[in-house]
Formats: sequence, C-alpha cells, structure tokens
Amino acid sequence: MSIHMKTTLALATSLILMFVGSMALAWNHGPMSKVDRVAEQSANFVVDFNAKDNVALGRYYVRNKSVLKLPNAPAVSGRDAIVEAWGGGFAAGLDALVLSVDSLEEIGRNQVLENGTYELTILTPNGPIVQEGTYAVTWRVPNNPNRRPRIIFDSIDAN
Repeated sequence: MSIHMKTTLALATSLILMFVGSMALAWNHGPMSKVDRVAEQSANFVVDFNAKDNVALGRYYVRNKSVLKLPNAPAVSGRDAIVEAWGGGFAAGLDALVLSVDSLEEIGRNQVLENGTYELTILTPNGPIVQEGTYAVTWRVPNNPNRRPRIIFDSIDAN
C-alpha cells in the first residue's frame, strides 16, 4: 500500500470513529427535555434582543396567536405586530436586556411556563435608564425535538 493510500485510510477511519462516537454520546444523553429546550431559546432570545434584531425576535413567537404585553402599553397580538412593536422599541431606545430565570416548569403537554426578573437598559436623551421588573412567558414546545419552542404569551411588568 502506498503512503498516500495509508494516510487516506487512516483519515477515513478517524472520521468514522469520531462520527460513531458523537452519535453514541447523543444517544446516551437523549433529546433535550422541553424545559431545557426553552432555557436554550430564552438565552437565544436575549442574544437577538441585544443585537436589536426585531425580525429575529419575531421568529420566537407563534405566527398568529401570540401576545406581547409590555408595561403601560396595550397588548400586541400576532407575530407581524410584535416584530413592529420590538422595532419601534429599539428605535425609541431599548438597548440591553438581562434576564434572570426564576423558574421553568411544564404546565401542559406542550407548554412550559418561564418566570423571572429582567433588567432593561433604555437610552434616553438625558442618558441611559435601567428598568427592572418581572416577566412571564408561556412557550409552546413541539414534541418534535427538531422544531424549536415558540412564545404564545409574553407579559412584562415593570417595578
């Protein structure tokens, strides 16, 4: 066997062993729980919020029946209206979000309730202000682990 053929065979064998090993690891751990899937999505939401990407934020909400309730504002319903609301908020100075999750619990066959506190920095002409409060989010979590959880109801109360 030539040296090139031996190197190619060794590389192919290594790749196969790495693939089989990673699959075994995935099978041993199984799919993520619904609560873990929501925790991951919640962290991703904060990243997209802090990037001020209202379109990306819209993808976290169910298409037609989602509701966003912000402090001192009427409820906004539907993904398109929520995208518009977050865009307006960013244009008005919403800047940085920090969430502290207090609890995540399954409340139904396909729902997880997330409760916590938040700290929101808002840029104003007189300098930044920090708003603190509590939040509650109801997530719809599909049984299919390849489909991501989406927000049904998002309620925010300022202190």
